[in-house]
Amino acid sequence: QFANLHPKAVLAGEILEYDGTFQIPAIAGVSHFAAANGLMRQKQFDAALQESKEAARLDPNLLAPHEILSAIYAQRKQMDDAENEYRAAMHIYQTVHPDYQAYNDPPVDPIGKH
Repeated sequence: QFANLHPKAVLAGEILEYDGTFQIPAIAGVSHFAAANGLMRQKQFDAALQESKEAARLDPNLLAPHEILSAIYAQRKQMDDAENEYRAAMHIYQTVHPDYQAYNDPPVDPIGKH
């Protein structure tokens, strides 16, 4: 959306300000994923679960939240949910963004079935 627009202003030399209304669920999803990732490092799993769910809701084709959800569900022994999220992550890895395969390892199966 922003590629052909010129910012109204540049704040602090790095923040671009635009006029208008924009749909940015993918960007919001990445923001929630970043929060979830930080919470995982702090071992705040309940909060990480919520942030990952929100990230996946905002951008269902974002790979990382599904990986986090799969790991958290496996840790909680919610194996059906862990499997579903793992499958979602693999689907994204293999079909939605196949370019991931060139630079990243496939999602980790937290329950070791695959």
